[in-house]
Amino acid sequence: MVKTSVSLLMKQNTRISRWSKATALTGISTAVICMITIVLGGALQTGYSQKYHTLSRLTAYDGPYYLTITIIFIVYNIFLFLTGVGWFVLQKRVGNRSTTTARFIVVTGVISLALVSFPQDPDDAAMSGYSMGHKVMAIGLMLSAFQ
Repeated sequence: MVKTSVSLLMKQNTRISRWSKATALTGISTAVICMITIVLGGALQTGYSQKYHTLSRLTAYDGPYYLTITIIFIVYNIFLFLTGVGWFVLQKRVGNRSTTTARFIVVTGVISLALVSFPQDPDDAAMSGYSMGHKVMAIGLMLSAFQ
């Protein structure tokens, strides 16, 4: 049975390091930023529905708040990447050899940052190379979650 780094830290009566606190803070911030972005984007963009549209729709070229939402998503993805790196370091510090989750979070952050470089086309436009790159990376990201 693989023990988590938190349970190992508690059993060793080790005080929680700054690194652990920073990792926890970036992880919590990532979730909060994501939720704020979805709600804010849905409120600002006419016709957007969290139920029927993907997150990529918020960063489409024709969005009225394209730049604002894109900047927020970049910050989100940086925090996601930092959370993965922090989790990886914590796993190594406590001697846990299973770093698959941490690696997945890092890869997700990197791919998601790359997705920002390939915005989705507007709904009524023909698919461009940028939009195709966006779709290919998004599908790869979704498929990697099942490994």
